[in-house]
Amino acid sequence: MGVLSWLIILLCLAVAGFSAWKLWGYYRKYHDGEKEYEKLTDYVKEMPVETQNQEDESKADTCPITVDFEALAKINSDIVGWVYIPDSEINYPIVQNPDNEYYLHHTFEGTTNFTGAIFLDALCQPDFSSDNSIVYGHNLKTGAMFG
Repeated sequence: MGVLSWLIILLCLAVAGFSAWKLWGYYRKYHDGEKEYEKLTDYVKEMPVETQNQEDESKADTCPITVDFEALAKINSDIVGWVYIPDSEINYPIVQNPDNEYYLHHTFEGTTNFTGAIFLDALCQPDFSSDNSIVYGHNLKTGAMFG
């Protein structure tokens, strides 16, 4: 084998190594983001199904979860709500920042991560009293967030 063949093989190995390193970085970021949000669900308690069925029929709008917002506010004072859809993976805090770009690239705990966070538009009222409250979130390939 000539020198040119060895250089091509080394170049291919270098490209493969660099690609593997980048893929590992993406995987690690996805994994770190998912673990952070899994940990945050410790602040959410689901009502048992029996309790939900025993509720007064006039209270049809009773929320099936309770969220410890005080504890979450100690982690991040930007918290304004929680989005939860039964029988789905959607179970996340909602945050709001004066800069809509911030939570595109930061998690709930403020870690720089491309998974971002579910966030309320900066122009909306934090108590969701706006005529339209716009909530943003990523559609991650792992199925997390709004995937």
